[in-house]
Amino acid sequence: RRISRQEGMRAVLGQLAAVAALLAAGSSRAAVVEKIDPVWPQRGYDATHHARSPFQGPHLSGEVQAQWTSPYGKGFSDYPVINTDGYIMAIDDAGHVFGVGFDPYSGDSTVHIEADTRYATPPKGSPALGGGQLMVPVANCTVLFFDSIKGEEQGSLLVPCLLQEPTGDIVMIDMPGNMNAMLTYAGDAVALYTWEDGKIPAAQPTCMFAAGKRISGVVVGKQSGQAPVAYASSMDGNIYAISIPDCLEKWQFPVNKAIQEDPAVSRDGAFVFINVEGKGTYKIDASTGQSVWVRPEDDVEGGASIVVGQDGTLYVGSRMGRFFAFEPELGDKLWEYDVGEAVESQAVIDSGGYVFFVDAGGRIHCLDAVSGALEWDLETNTAISGGLAIDLDHALYAVTQDGRFLRIVGHQPPALIPRVQPISQAVWSQRGGGPQHSGMSRYLGPPEAGDGKASIVWTFKAQHELMEGAVASADGLLVVPDVTGLVYGVDSVTGKQLWLFNVEDGYVFGEAGISPDSKRAYIGTSSGRIIALDVNTGGLLWNVELGNAIQGSVTVSPTDQVYVACEDSNVYGYNGVNGNPVAKLSTGDGESLFPPVILFDGSTVVVGSSDGFVRAYSAGSHTLRWRYQTKGPVVEVPCVHPATGVVFVGAAQELIAINPSTGDRLWTVPASGELGASPGCGNKHALLYIGGYDGAMHAFDQRDGGERWEFPTADRITSNPVIDKDSERLYVTSTDGTLYVLDASTGDLIWKQFVAKLMHGDPVLLADRSVVVTAADGNIMAKVAYVPPPPQPPAPQPSGDGAGVAVGVTFLLLAVGYVGGGFAYSYWRHGEVSHPHHGFWSNLGSRVSGCCSSCMSRLSPKSVPAGYASSAGPTSSVHSSSAAAATPAPSGGGAGGYGAL
Repeated sequence: RRISRQEGMRAVLGQLAAVAALLAAGSSRAAVVEKIDPVWPQRGYDATHHARSPFQGPHLSGEVQAQWTSPYGKGFSDYPVINTDGYIMAIDDAGHVFGVGFDPYSGDSTVHIEADTRYATPPKGSPALGGGQLMVPVANCTVLFFDSIKGEEQGSLLVPCLLQEPTGDIVMIDMPGNMNAMLTYAGDAVALYTWEDGKIPAAQPTCMFAAGKRISGVVVGKQSGQAPVAYASSMDGNIYAISIPDCLEKWQFPVNKAIQEDPAVSRDGAFVFINVEGKGTYKIDASTGQSVWVRPEDDVEGGASIVVGQDGTLYVGSRMGRFFAFEPELGDKLWEYDVGEAVESQAVIDSGGYVFFVDAGGRIHCLDAVSGALEWDLETNTAISGGLAIDLDHALYAVTQDGRFLRIVGHQPPALIPRVQPISQAVWSQRGGGPQHSGMSRYLGPPEAGDGKASIVWTFKAQHELMEGAVASADGLLVVPDVTGLVYGVDSVTGKQLWLFNVEDGYVFGEAGISPDSKRAYIGTSSGRIIALDVNTGGLLWNVELGNAIQGSVTVSPTDQVYVACEDSNVYGYNGVNGNPVAKLSTGDGESLFPPVILFDGSTVVVGSSDGFVRAYSAGSHTLRWRYQTKGPVVEVPCVHPATGVVFVGAAQELIAINPSTGDRLWTVPASGELGASPGCGNKHALLYIGGYDGAMHAFDQRDGGERWEFPTADRITSNPVIDKDSERLYVTSTDGTLYVLDASTGDLIWKQFVAKLMHGDPVLLADRSVVVTAADGNIMAKVAYVPPPPQPPAPQPSGDGAGVAVGVTFLLLAVGYVGGGFAYSYWRHGEVSHPHHGFWSNLGSRVSGCCSSCMSRLSPKSVPAGYASSAGPTSSVHSSSAAAATPAPSGGGAGGYGAL
């Protein structure tokens, strides 16, 4: 049944080889998705026609609202599609293409595209979107191509149709890179075409297949590790399995009755389902074409095509006014819903567990997909054409036979989904501390107790200005770039430079990123390169040329995917281990000057853009999940709450809270001044913190956006706030040169330390309870730590024999090279356990090599023990310290006491 021609056979074979190679690449690199899919690209959502949306529909409140447009054209008779920009598109019965958008706030509609196909015959198939194009099937076996954004016609394609019938639905097949593939069917012919974005396919199809009679519908399934397979239902009473990309028949399954419905494919591609009026419902093995089970027609009695739920459940409507759910293994009925009107169009399923369909009378129904219980229904008082589509703003869309577009919206956002914080070995892996940019640290800062004070324990001077903050590996190695493209590796203990890397061909406009295993550091450059360095040595591991300047910092996901924002209005993702591409995410018409954030469960990548939209993409497939339109440019990196996953966004002079599951607005408040940094949020006190160009740190209630307190500094705040492990202390740097430590609940000042003017980077809390900050003025990075007062030993207490000798006391001297370059001692009596406060430590400023101690002399009552340490500083050095202490003699008059170093 494969039709081939001698003419052009070499070209066809060349196309087959190219398509096979692309499909193989798609199978081995399934995660590589370098184009943004439309919201609802084709009938049934994708090539499987399972009609499962990645978005939630209007279902939770039970209160829905219908928004209508004025009538356009001569009415619609088929399924709509929804483009990347959110416009719903359809073809009217006079051959006009319309693209209509709804304002997300008011519901007002505007016509974005209106194009004439020049074919007055009503279309018999649904359009499809892909590669920035709209493919429109029209009469005379023709497919027209339009620019999906501008509406400009790009060309036409005459497709095979041996019975000279109108073209059916366009079926788009996922392809890697900038390639597109579609199946057309007209009459009894199915044809495969491939082409690059923005172009028109060659007149000769890649391959073609012909059935005995008219094709009714085509879907595509794919089993793991195998090439796709097309399944075509035909009026000759057969279902055909057609291999792609060669259009060879794999098998045919006879039902001995004309089939008018589309097949359906299971999620894993292993089974095909078909509902045939007058025969029943069939389950077919996709590999062999053998029947698995047949359910008689006594229930379904013909009607719509089957759709397959997320868990494999089959949903189908009946011409007898009923709607069913069947389990897929044996075909047993799970539930039945009495509609009251015939159901002839395909249902759609949202990501929240609800199924939507329209009956012949124009009433739209929303049912719980598990129980079949009615959530809501809505009378439209008009005939709905084809089926429904779900947009990422959680609205339901339809077109009507009287020429109108219909949008159905709900009001109550879904409940928030708790998130689990992923673990990274790095101390401070990227801007904001982690891929959620929440500003939460896993450590505490310097303590405030005692008579000591916070002081600068070392400073590192870079060759040029430090406009960005540092990041820290698991070992506390600090990575920081300067404005000229020099990247420094600095020991956090000593403040000494360990390595230096020169970008050479550009600058670095943002913080670096550290891999989850703390082995690699990632840098983005103004020359459009992503560079991976060895954290310990600064050696180059890999680099990727993007060709466009990278704006802002690097975001590293929990799975070590590296994301950067480019000035070409895209966010790019790469595998951190080998530099292979994993994603290309569009930021619309604007630039994303800052990196994206990843929700704590790793499911979603959130990107803010200067076009005013916040977009959320699936972290796995990188398809668009939702978008939220703000009232102005998104000027800073969003942050994600560490417990609830709520997305907080600063846009122009507005602060917004967004539901992470749906993209719905939870609240919005105007900012008192221009925002200068990203927000930060802790686990306690339900407060959100953000600084601004007004020089103040503001705290807002995370639940309603109400401002709770404000702390003024002497200049602008352009860095992100950092919250300590207990969410009790807030660390803030200002361009006035001061590090401020505030009570996170009240905003009261705890202590402050002047370092240097023009502090722009985030503070970094280290494991030894110190803080590292950077400043452009003086090109310095400084470590601030609590320095205790020197111990003041009490006056010796003479014992009965006049000798100040400690009896029965054990001393332990420790060389602790990773704690401030210090050495310490502890002491305890025989048989006891050392108390944490029995001892002191001394900071030498460089890593300790070794230590020893002397003993107390019984010959001299005034002798005291001493400790000696050698350190690995710039020059060899030996340090010694000693002090004396004694305690009152124990009862009985015996000599005794505690010794002190």
